Amino acid sequence: MQNQQFPPTLALTWPASGASPTTATASISEYTFTSTFASGNLNYKNRYVVSGSFRRDGSSRFGPKNKYGNFWSVGGSWNVDNEAFMQNVNLISQLKFRGSYGVNGNAGIGNYDWAPSYGYGANYNQQPGSAPGNVGDSSLRGELNKPLDLGLDVSILNNRVNVSFDWYKRTSEDLLLGVQLSRTTGFSSTTRNTGSMSNKGVEITLNVVPVKTKNFNWTVDFNFAANKNKILSLPNGADIASGNQIIRQGQSLYSYFLRNYAGVNPDNGDPLWYSDTTLKATTNVYPGAISRTISGNSLPKYFGSFTNTFNYKGFSLEFQLYYNLGNYLYDSWGAYYLGSGFGGTYNKVQRQLDRWTTVGQVTDVPKYIYGGNKSFQSASTFYLVKGDFVRLRNLQLGYSLPKSVLNKLKIGNAFFYTRGTNLYTWVKDKKMPFDPEQGTGSATNLNVFIPKTVTVGLNVTF
Repeated sequence: MQNQQFPPTLALTWPASGASPTTATASISEYTFTSTFASGNLNYKNRYVVSGSFRRDGSSRFGPKNKYGNFWSVGGSWNVDNEAFMQNVNLISQLKFRGSYGVNGNAGIGNYDWAPSYGYGANYNQQPGSAPGNVGDSSLRGELNKPLDLGLDVSILNNRVNVSFDWYKRTSEDLLLGVQLSRTTGFSSTTRNTGSMSNKGVEITLNVVPVKTKNFNWTVDFNFAANKNKILSLPNGADIASGNQIIRQGQSLYSYFLRNYAGVNPDNGDPLWYSDTTLKATTNVYPGAISRTISGNSLPKYFGSFTNTFNYKGFSLEFQLYYNLGNYLYDSWGAYYLGSGFGGTYNKVQRQLDRWTTVGQVTDVPKYIYGGNKSFQSASTFYLVKGDFVRLRNLQLGYSLPKSVLNKLKIGNAFFYTRGTNLYTWVKDKKMPFDPEQGTGSATNLNVFIPKTVTVGLNVTF
């Protein structure tokens, strides 16, 4: 590593501090976290249970006055099934009410976001240069999360039917967000404690044993989750745009903010968009940003799984279905393989065969023109697809050797199995050209499809 034109001080010895690097990179980063923790539990005749915790956390990522924060939680449960009036109720084997509330923190920022900084390494007219590196905010503190959970557990018919129900609400305050600044300051944004949001929903878990005999068992496991996210406040109530998505007060996080596609003109094959937010008038000229509207969300409304397990003597069969419903996905590369001529050197998907070719033809894919047809490749709701899917996540057939054979072989257990994963996926939107599992952002990046795999194995315990 070599560099020249250093500032006139021996305190700056990093190669990257010089103004004329030949080959120079340098970085240093330190982070310290400390915590003190205490917890306690109180149990009265296994009927009433109360628990609590307290912790004091310190993080070097925050300013001198706010490095430490106090966080706590309290929870309780009432085991109704242990009450005297429940002793003769044979139908119910468990009945429990529970709840919890607390405050915890989050330090999800850079190690030096709080510190106003100034750095060397710039070349100013072939002389050693320096410039501000970070705006900083010495009052930065940790985000506050306040989760409230209320739950119910019920078991009946000798634990043949088990149900757990949870309702929760989690409020996040003092969010650590990048607040936009005037670029005349030399910076586009800086980290501040501002904004709040909430998540609330329900979670249900169901375990049922429909059939239980000497040689045959059938077990069903089902879980369901529904979550609703809402932005409660933002700096000055202003929107925060991020690519094709927007963070807007009163709306959900990860909301799509796009121009609305209106189809194809059957007379000439031109693409059409709605020209304003009323979604009444159309135009074949790609409209301005003012025409954009919230067009869906990348967060699923409902998700969960459904599992069946069958056991007959030494044989077992298990299959699990995973489902995800109510969200939208954005096709980030659709402009290249479906852009009606844009990205002409790229391979195209089969849907391109539905393009407009004849006067009067009704389709949503415009006329193919090499180089692109009137900015059809630009971002719009055309490239949104519904993300609903159901996937056969796991299918396994197995056989355990009987004890009589195991004793002769002098082994503890032997289990043969054949397992298939991701064997089949149902998608609601047949226009989806990619795998529906795309993470929180729900935008495809030409990721490889989740593979279908088949495994044959043997587990032996001695």
